Amino acid sequence: MNTLARAAKIIFQPSSEWQAIKRDRTTTLRLYLTYIIPLAAIPPLSYSLGIWILVTLQPFVEDVTVSFYIEQTVAYMLMDLVSIYILALLASAGAPLFSAERNFRQALKVVAYASTPIWLSGIFLMSPLPNVFFVSVGVLSRLYAAYLLYLGLPIVMRVSKDKVIMCCAFVAGAYLALSWLVRITAPYATDLWNLAKQPVTYDAKVVVVVVVLVLSTAALVLLRHRASRTE
Repeated sequence: MNTLARAAKIIFQPSSEWQAIKRDRTTTLRLYLTYIIPLAAIPPLSYSLGIWILVTLQPFVEDVTVSFYIEQTVAYMLMDLVSIYILALLASAGAPLFSAERNFRQALKVVAYASTPIWLSGIFLMSPLPNVFFVSVGVLSRLYAAYLLYLGLPIVMRVSKDKVIMCCAFVAGAYLALSWLVRITAPYATDLWNLAKQPVTYDAKVVVVVVVLVLSTAALVLLRHRASRTE
Protein backbone atom coordinates (compact mmCIF):
# COMPACT_ATOMS: atom_id res chain seq x y z
CA MET A 1 0.00 0.00 0.00
CA ASN A 2 1.38 3.41 -0.94
CA THR A 3 1.97 6.19 1.56
CA LEU A 4 -0.95 8.45 0.63
CA ALA A 5 -3.45 5.58 0.59
CA ARG A 6 -2.41 4.42 4.04
CA ALA A 7 -2.45 7.98 5.38
CA ALA A 8 -5.97 8.49 4.03
CA LYS A 9 -7.21 5.23 5.52
CA ILE A 10 -5.72 5.87 8.97
CA ILE A 11 -7.43 9.28 8.95
CA PHE A 12 -10.85 8.27 7.62
CA GLN A 13 -11.06 4.56 8.51
CA PRO A 14 -8.87 4.23 11.60
CA SER A 15 -10.46 1.19 13.24
CA SER A 16 -10.20 -1.10 10.22
CA GLU A 17 -6.80 0.29 9.22
CA TRP A 18 -5.30 -0.44 12.63
CA GLN A 19 -6.25 -4.08 12.11
CA ALA A 20 -4.36 -4.07 8.80
CA ILE A 21 -1.40 -2.31 10.40
CA LYS A 22 -1.29 -4.93 13.14
CA ARG A 23 -0.82 -7.66 10.52
CA ASP A 24 1.72 -5.64 8.53
CA ARG A 25 5.19 -7.21 8.84
CA THR A 26 7.12 -4.15 7.70
CA THR A 27 10.62 -3.53 9.05
CA THR A 28 11.77 -0.43 10.90
CA LEU A 29 13.86 0.72 7.94
CA ARG A 30 11.04 0.23 5.46
CA LEU A 31 8.57 2.04 7.71
CA TYR A 32 10.93 5.00 7.89
CA LEU A 33 11.66 5.05 4.16
CA THR A 34 8.10 4.56 2.92
CA TYR A 35 6.04 6.40 5.53
CA ILE A 36 7.76 8.29 8.34
CA ILE A 37 10.31 10.26 6.30
CA PRO A 38 7.90 11.27 3.47
CA LEU A 39 5.24 12.50 5.90
CA ALA A 40 7.65 14.02 8.41
CA ALA A 41 9.10 16.05 5.54
CA ILE A 42 5.78 17.82 4.90
CA PRO A 43 5.96 20.43 7.71
CA PRO A 44 9.58 21.56 7.13
CA LEU A 45 9.23 21.57 3.33
CA SER A 46 5.96 23.50 3.55
CA TYR A 47 7.58 25.97 5.92
CA SER A 48 10.55 26.47 3.56
CA LEU A 49 8.18 26.94 0.63
CA GLY A 50 6.24 29.49 2.66
CA ILE A 51 9.46 31.43 3.32
CA TRP A 52 10.31 31.30 -0.40
CA ILE A 53 6.85 32.68 -1.22
CA LEU A 54 7.38 35.45 1.33
CA VAL A 55 10.73 36.38 -0.21
CA THR A 56 9.20 36.36 -3.69
CA LEU A 57 6.39 38.68 -2.64
CA GLN A 58 8.68 40.85 -0.50
CA PRO A 59 12.08 41.12 -2.24
CA PHE A 60 13.54 43.24 0.57
CA VAL A 61 13.91 40.10 2.71
CA GLU A 62 17.60 39.10 2.66
CA ASP A 63 18.67 35.80 1.12
CA VAL A 64 20.61 34.91 4.25
CA THR A 65 17.32 34.82 6.12
CA VAL A 66 16.00 32.23 3.68
CA SER A 67 19.04 29.98 4.08
CA PHE A 68 18.78 30.31 7.84
CA TYR A 69 15.17 29.13 7.83
CA ILE A 70 15.97 26.27 5.47
CA GLU A 71 18.75 25.09 7.79
CA GLN A 72 16.36 25.25 10.72
CA THR A 73 13.68 23.22 8.94
CA VAL A 74 16.22 20.52 8.09
CA ALA A 75 17.28 20.44 11.74
CA TYR A 76 13.65 20.16 12.84
CA MET A 77 13.02 17.26 10.47
CA LEU A 78 16.10 15.30 11.54
CA MET A 79 15.29 15.77 15.21
CA ASP A 80 11.67 14.79 14.56
CA LEU A 81 12.81 11.53 13.00
CA VAL A 82 15.00 10.80 16.01
CA SER A 83 12.24 11.73 18.47
CA ILE A 84 9.83 9.28 16.79
CA TYR A 85 12.35 6.50 17.33
CA ILE A 86 12.88 7.47 20.98
CA LEU A 87 9.13 7.74 21.54
CA ALA A 88 8.69 4.21 20.20
CA LEU A 89 11.43 2.99 22.53
CA LEU A 90 9.67 4.58 25.49
CA ALA A 91 6.29 3.16 24.45
CA SER A 92 7.77 -0.31 24.11
CA ALA A 93 9.69 -0.09 27.39
CA GLY A 94 6.59 1.07 29.26
CA ALA A 95 4.25 -1.50 27.70
CA PRO A 96 4.35 -3.96 30.66
CA LEU A 97 2.94 -1.22 32.89
CA PHE A 98 -0.25 -1.44 30.85
CA SER A 99 -0.53 -5.23 30.55
CA ALA A 100 1.14 -5.30 27.13
CA GLU A 101 4.34 -6.94 25.95
CA ARG A 102 7.47 -5.11 24.83
CA ASN A 103 7.61 -4.92 21.05
CA PHE A 104 9.53 -2.07 19.47
CA ARG A 105 8.30 -2.65 15.93
CA GLN A 106 4.66 -2.57 16.99
CA ALA A 107 5.29 0.50 19.15
CA LEU A 108 6.94 2.28 16.23
CA LYS A 109 3.95 1.52 14.01
CA VAL A 110 1.54 2.93 16.58
CA VAL A 111 3.59 6.08 17.15
CA ALA A 112 4.22 6.67 13.44
CA TYR A 113 0.70 6.13 12.14
CA ALA A 114 -0.87 8.05 15.02
CA SER A 115 1.34 11.01 14.08
CA THR A 116 -0.19 11.16 10.60
CA PRO A 117 -2.62 14.07 11.23
CA ILE A 118 0.17 16.13 12.82
CA TRP A 119 2.41 15.70 9.79
CA LEU A 120 -0.36 16.26 7.26
CA SER A 121 -1.46 19.47 8.99
CA GLY A 122 1.99 20.87 8.22
CA ILE A 123 0.86 21.52 4.64
CA PHE A 124 -0.80 24.70 5.89
CA LEU A 125 2.57 26.16 6.89
CA MET A 126 3.16 27.33 3.35
CA SER A 127 0.13 29.65 3.41
CA PRO A 128 0.19 33.22 4.80
CA LEU A 129 -2.67 32.71 7.25
CA PRO A 130 -3.14 34.26 10.72
CA ASN A 131 -1.33 32.63 13.63
CA VAL A 132 -4.63 31.75 15.29
CA PHE A 133 -5.36 29.45 12.33
CA PHE A 134 -2.06 27.58 12.73
CA VAL A 135 -2.63 27.22 16.47
CA SER A 136 -6.14 25.86 15.88
CA VAL A 137 -4.96 23.37 13.25
CA GLY A 138 -2.09 22.29 15.50
CA VAL A 139 -4.39 21.65 18.45
CA LEU A 140 -6.98 19.78 16.37
CA SER A 141 -4.37 17.60 14.65
CA ARG A 142 -2.86 16.62 17.99
CA LEU A 143 -6.24 15.83 19.48
CA TYR A 144 -7.00 13.56 16.54
CA ALA A 145 -3.56 11.97 16.88
CA ALA A 146 -4.42 11.20 20.51
CA TYR A 147 -7.68 9.62 19.33
CA LEU A 148 -5.79 7.47 16.81
CA LEU A 149 -3.41 6.47 19.57
CA TYR A 150 -6.36 5.50 21.76
CA LEU A 151 -7.73 3.27 18.99
CA GLY A 152 -4.39 1.78 17.96
CA LEU A 153 -2.82 0.85 21.29
CA PRO A 154 -5.20 -2.01 22.20
CA ILE A 155 -5.16 -3.37 18.65
CA VAL A 156 -1.49 -3.16 17.67
CA MET A 157 0.23 -3.35 21.07
CA ARG A 158 -2.51 -5.29 22.87
CA VAL A 159 -2.76 -2.79 25.69
CA SER A 160 -5.37 -3.80 28.25
CA LYS A 161 -8.63 -1.97 27.52
CA ASP A 162 -8.94 -0.73 31.09
CA LYS A 163 -5.46 0.82 30.85
CA VAL A 164 -5.65 2.39 27.39
CA ILE A 165 -6.28 5.90 28.69
CA MET A 166 -3.33 5.69 31.08
CA CYS A 167 -1.12 4.36 28.29
CA CYS A 168 -2.26 7.19 26.01
CA ALA A 169 -1.37 9.68 28.72
CA PHE A 170 2.05 8.05 29.11
CA VAL A 171 2.84 8.19 25.38
CA ALA A 172 1.35 11.68 24.99
CA GLY A 173 3.41 12.95 27.91
CA ALA A 174 6.57 11.51 26.37
CA TYR A 175 5.61 13.10 23.04
CA LEU A 176 5.15 16.52 24.65
CA ALA A 177 8.50 16.24 26.43
CA LEU A 178 10.31 15.26 23.23
CA SER A 179 8.53 18.02 21.28
CA TRP A 180 9.68 20.51 23.88
CA LEU A 181 13.28 19.30 23.53
CA VAL A 182 13.07 19.57 19.75
CA ARG A 183 11.60 23.07 20.00
CA ILE A 184 14.34 24.41 22.25
CA THR A 185 17.28 22.65 20.58
CA ALA A 186 16.48 22.72 16.85
CA PRO A 187 16.82 26.53 16.49
CA TYR A 188 20.38 26.23 17.78
CA ALA A 189 21.33 22.96 16.12
CA THR A 190 22.78 24.69 13.05
CA ASP A 191 25.21 26.57 15.30
CA LEU A 192 27.06 23.30 15.93
CA TRP A 193 28.49 23.50 12.42
CA ASN A 194 30.32 26.71 13.31
CA LEU A 195 31.64 25.79 16.75
CA ALA A 196 34.99 24.64 15.39
CA LYS A 197 35.53 27.92 13.53
CA GLN A 198 34.28 30.44 16.08
CA PRO A 199 35.07 31.25 19.72
CA VAL A 200 32.88 29.30 22.12
CA THR A 201 30.20 31.65 23.45
CA TYR A 202 27.71 31.19 26.24
CA ASP A 203 24.98 30.28 23.72
CA ALA A 204 27.26 27.71 22.11
CA LYS A 205 27.96 26.12 25.48
CA VAL A 206 24.23 25.89 26.15
CA VAL A 207 23.72 24.21 22.78
CA VAL A 208 26.44 21.66 23.46
CA VAL A 209 25.10 20.87 26.93
CA VAL A 210 21.52 20.43 25.68
CA VAL A 211 22.55 18.26 22.74
CA VAL A 212 24.75 16.08 24.96
CA LEU A 213 21.88 15.64 27.42
CA VAL A 214 19.48 14.66 24.64
CA LEU A 215 21.92 12.17 23.12
CA SER A 216 22.76 10.75 26.54
CA THR A 217 19.10 10.26 27.33
CA ALA A 218 18.54 8.55 24.00
CA ALA A 219 21.53 6.26 24.61
CA LEU A 220 20.31 5.32 28.08
CA VAL A 221 16.84 4.53 26.77
CA LEU A 222 18.30 2.37 24.00
CA LEU A 223 20.57 0.49 26.40
CA ARG A 224 17.70 -0.07 28.80
CA HIS A 225 15.53 -1.34 25.97
CA ARG A 226 18.19 -3.80 24.81
CA ALA A 227 18.82 -4.97 28.36
CA SER A 228 15.12 -5.61 28.91
CA ARG A 229 14.98 -7.77 25.78
CA THR A 230 17.66 -10.07 27.19
CA GLU A 231 15.88 -10.53 30.53
